[in-house]
Amino acid sequence: MRVLVAGWFSFKDCNVTAGDVMARDLACDWLGQSGYLYDVALVSPFVGGVNWQTVNPANYSHVVFVCGPFPLDRATTEFVQRFNKSRLIGLDLSMLEPIDRWNPFDVLFARDSSTEAHPDITFLSKQPKVPVVGIVLVHPQQEYGDKGRHAIANAAIARLIKSQEVVAISIDTGLDSNTTNLHSACRDRNRSRSGSKSIPILDRHFNTQTQIATTLST
Repeated sequence: MRVLVAGWFSFKDCNVTAGDVMARDLACDWLGQSGYLYDVALVSPFVGGVNWQTVNPANYSHVVFVCGPFPLDRATTEFVQRFNKSRLIGLDLSMLEPIDRWNPFDVLFARDSSTEAHPDITFLSKQPKVPVVGIVLVHPQQEYGDKGRHAIANAAIARLIKSQEVVAISIDTGLDSNTTNLHSACRDRNRSRSGSKSIPILDRHFNTQTQIATTLST
């Protein structure tokens, strides 16, 4: 038995997100831990993997399409038809069509659909932590005249940040007009008087890994 892992990283010009890649890697980890052989369908700029349009569909007993919206369009229809002899599994998908109208999967673990909603599996991903750096750049000020070196300094900082593996967050310290939502004391006081609403904390979890392993064994 061999599994093909596919997603929007398997198609050209499909705006692949970090979430797509995290979900893909998580699915591959689960398959590897369960002892299943698998291939990953990739297109440029990703390297390695296989091309789902040229592989022999008969090589795969199961096909897992992971993460993102799954619309009814030409690309998804072509993909589903090519692997119609394999057991199709949808993982962490947002189904755009009502389920009773279109669901091409033998087993579907939906992120959300017309009948269900679950937490994104990327919340289960364990990624290495990277430093977070706040960047405060000084804009040119006419008081300095020709003595100002703002552009040179800002360019040097940009080169430094680009050379490091960090998450860079721009910070604007201006209070009169701020581009990064930094509020003045006066504005913060006004906001506190108006009250605030708490954001619900994600507290629901589901054992998708076990469900996937059970599905593959049937």
